Amino acid sequence: MKGKDALGFLLNSLCVKPYLKKVDENIKVGRDGFSNQDQFRAHYVITFYDDSKWCIYSTTSCRSDRIEGIQWIAYNFKDIQNIEKAYLIYSNTSNKRDLDNFKKLNKDIENRISYSSLNGILSQSRLFDLIEEKALKSYNSGAQKTYKGNIYEVLISTILSYTDNLKLLQGGSNQEYVGMYYDVFKSVIFNLDIKDMQKIEKIEATNDKNKIGKLPSGGNPKTDVLVNIMYKNKNTETRTISCKRSVEDSVSVHEYKADDFADVLDKNNEKLRRYLNEFQKVGAATQMKEEDKKGLEQELKPLLKKLCRWVIGGYGGKGQGIQNADYILMYDEVNIVPTIHTLEDYCDILLRSKKTFGTPFSWTYPSKKRGKSIQLKAKLIKE
Repeated sequence: MKGKDALGFLLNSLCVKPYLKKVDENIKVGRDGFSNQDQFRAHYVITFYDDSKWCIYSTTSCRSDRIEGIQWIAYNFKDIQNIEKAYLIYSNTSNKRDLDNFKKLNKDIENRISYSSLNGILSQSRLFDLIEEKALKSYNSGAQKTYKGNIYEVLISTILSYTDNLKLLQGGSNQEYVGMYYDVFKSVIFNLDIKDMQKIEKIEATNDKNKIGKLPSGGNPKTDVLVNIMYKNKNTETRTISCKRSVEDSVSVHEYKADDFADVLDKNNEKLRRYLNEFQKVGAATQMKEEDKKGLEQELKPLLKKLCRWVIGGYGGKGQGIQNADYILMYDEVNIVPTIHTLEDYCDILLRSKKTFGTPFSWTYPSKKRGKSIQLKAKLIKE
């Protein structure tokens, strides 16, 4: 059952703290007093870290008899197992007629038009949203941002690695293959400068920092997702992606000491080094002497592209090879399908705007690190 396989692949990828504690598959139960203890089943039972449980069903068909059968099974399963919620999940690669019917049935549930033992009939992406909302509700906004960024790297890696997505892209039928976040997969793959999709044998993507490697300083590289593209002729190519996920217009993108900035940008430029250290000491452009502020802007002017490539892609810093990002993926939590740019295009777009010291970045200092480090923030590009 391909739809069930896609759903399981997604759910198991979310078994990271604080999202899902456990995913159980093909759980069967029966009513007390009856010999058939396999009468009611759930395709998956997911357990959260507060030990509450949801039962999850998968379907690729919107036939009324199939939906009614799942309703009956879910009603009994929830009651017997003390399950908090039950959801039926469909793939966005279902045909348009079924997609419209799924959405209509879900609206009937939401608007209490028809009684349902199901709490919703949802797309894969909507299920992810609900899991995330429940898993993170007890965390403060700062922790939520961190967890959301980390899980999005997991999600992108999972989507790119799912075999059926590639098979569909290569012309496989919807009857034989079921996609997982297929629209996202297409959007990303079509922007990775791959010359011949038909010659690809397999795609493997990972966000495992052990495989990408830490920087010599112990910090994280700019690459969040490493993509290995394996061809039928046994050749392999790699792509490196930096993922940005936020509901905010501006996010922190870089944090280093003033001398690190100077070493990367122009290590023999003593004026630049002095101005950077002056900014680090006071922590705000408004607190600098006017001549120092203008001096820093002047020294940075010929180095803006180099600064952007380091800040966004890691180039020029201590990262090596796959640790430097060549593609920037942006997700704004409004549109499911992300935007993706090459590093060069992203830097060019950034450089259209001028903020602190004539750069496209806002300059500040990290919390509790005034006088010790410089932090840059950038506007998320969604075009």
